[in-house]
Amino acid sequence: MNILVTENYNRKDIFEIVDEYPHGYIVWPIGRRNFPFTGYVPLAKPTDEPYHIDINTLKAIKVNDNVADHILNEASFRGVDKAKFHHIVSSFNR
Repeated sequence: MNILVTENYNRKDIFEIVDEYPHGYIVWPIGRRNFPFTGYVPLAKPTDEPYHIDINTLKAIKVNDNVADHILNEASFRGVDKAKFHHIVSSFNR
């Protein structure tokens, strides 16, 4: 299993690198400063509590560097789910 690790705010987050966008996840809008891995997008599974995610099941997916930055930016304003993620990726591949 390949992983990425961040250590921010006295917490260590471990992201499993995945090849496909997992069902039930959203792009975690933590920004490049908190997720400094160029070309990767952080994914998180929401919990039943509003604005909470399961920090034990974090994922990361590799895309083109420009696409990753665009997706992170979009997630911070409007949120990005699986469908929107694939729409953005496909629009860059045209």
